[in-house]
Amino acid sequence: MSGIAYRVCAAPTAGTCVMGFFDDAVDYFDDMRESVWGRVTTSEFIRFIDPQPSWHVLDVGSGAGNLAFALAPYVGAVKGVDQAPRMIERAREKCTSSGLMTCDFVVGDAKEMPFGDGEFDLITLSAVFYLLANQAQAAEEISRVLKPDGVVALHEPTPKMTLQHMQRFLRREGYLRDVPDLTGWARAAVAHSPLTEESILEVFEPFGLRLHSSRRLLDGMAVEARLVRGNPAHPRATNGMAVGLGVPGFAQAQP
Repeated sequence: MSGIAYRVCAAPTAGTCVMGFFDDAVDYFDDMRESVWGRVTTSEFIRFIDPQPSWHVLDVGSGAGNLAFALAPYVGAVKGVDQAPRMIERAREKCTSSGLMTCDFVVGDAKEMPFGDGEFDLITLSAVFYLLANQAQAAEEISRVLKPDGVVALHEPTPKMTLQHMQRFLRREGYLRDVPDLTGWARAAVAHSPLTEESILEVFEPFGLRLHSSRRLLDGMAVEARLVRGNPAHPRATNGMAVGLGVPGFAQAQP
């Protein structure tokens, strides 16, 4: 597909990436998540989250289920929700073929999810929240289905993710040359609502969530943030290098 999906998605108005688009692009996004870059990103995100064996997890915007499947060995159970029926169909097919019994996938909207109050210990969003037209409504719904002591973890592009910055980065980091068009992700970021630690907190704080820890990745073009209820005594930036795949400089501490 050579990145066509993200270029089509890079519309001028936030929220214009509708479920029909993602249904048509299911192969592209599935392949990207299964690339070396996708697997490194997922592995590092899970390490940052520090999931616990008893947790019940919800992956919002789960797509074809790649993050949910990666999380499954570390937690009690994982559910994925996505508004694109073909994405959910692909995730269910993969779940059946793998014999995994701790994953479930449903069609639903992040702003009105088919789950009960306080159902999940952890809610994840990976390259999803920046696309949402009404982030406050989604944050309120996420807070509703989160347990009182639950965690929200996000992996999202920042305003530094421009086409020019991404192109320079890709030229410098040869290990990323086989990635299915990260420049397309940069185009989508510019066209929608890239996030910072401050903007994430601004959206979630009215619903009782505070920043616990954060870090920047991809030369500052992406941010990971972990939110908890209450008021953490020492919000912190963390530093983590990608492990096991020899990826230099993948993650860096927040400036």
